[in-house]
Amino acid sequence: MGTNKAFLRLNGKTFIEIMLEKVTAYEEIFISSNEPDLYAFIGIPVVPDRANGLGPMEGIRASLEAADFDYVSFLPCDAPLIPRGLAETILERAKGHDAALPVFGGRKEPLLACYRKTLIPLLEEMEAAGIRKAGAVFQRCDTAVVDLAALTRTFGDPKDYLINANDPETFQSLANIPPD
Repeated sequence: MGTNKAFLRLNGKTFIEIMLEKVTAYEEIFISSNEPDLYAFIGIPVVPDRANGLGPMEGIRASLEAADFDYVSFLPCDAPLIPRGLAETILERAKGHDAALPVFGGRKEPLLACYRKTLIPLLEEMEAAGIRKAGAVFQRCDTAVVDLAALTRTFGDPKDYLINANDPETFQSLANIPPD
């Protein structure tokens, strides 16, 4: 996109504001970012990576380390159509496992997953081995797979909400969608 996607605007709100509205049920909320000053106006703690250049897995590891709770749910800020309540459902499926991984049409959604703090040593081990892909952790731990297609009655068709604004064309297509 060439810009910080958290500050793209949709229906008068930034993506980060939209995403924060979806997690009001949580007792602990923070933002994973290496640019904490950009988010100061929001008034929510920002968790930076321990080191730059390690990719999304480092953001997940740092967030798990910072969290007070055993499980941490993630929402990608560039996917503003993710329905309210989905993160809570994924969290419920994670209980008793190391993680819960949403899947739709064979595609894994590691940045919409829920991870348990017990994964910190595994994530550190993977980082040390040069493994940067966030989805790689699920092959190495006890993962509950969450079939998003099976949740269509509750949350709608995943193809309608699993839209990441990764390019200007996709972002423009989101502008035509009414707010939830």
